[in-house]
Amino acid sequence: MLESMDKWLTAIADDDSARDKQAKVLANMPTGLSDGCYLADGKRINEPLTYPASGPGAEGYPIGADPHLRAGEPLAESTLKYAWKPVDFNAYRIRFTAAEK
Repeated sequence: MLESMDKWLTAIADDDSARDKQAKVLANMPTGLSDGCYLADGKRINEPLTYPASGPGAEGYPIGADPHLRAGEPLAESTLKYAWKPVDFNAYRIRFTAAEK
């Protein structure tokens, strides 16, 4: 599998097409590789990651409340820049002490 990953990453790096990065990743994926996970018994489940999760992989590895997804980021988590804004301490249900602010 490591050899396949190396071939994949090399093909992506060598891809000088005008495609965006996501398209290059998908276009250069070698046959034999797929999304999936290994269950506790060692069995491999080939299934794409979905949200909300479903299927045998999700039963073994449920997706929790990922803060990125909760904030509205797409499942691909391809957003690399966030909008910074001041903390509004009144937006929380708890009271912060002066030291916590």
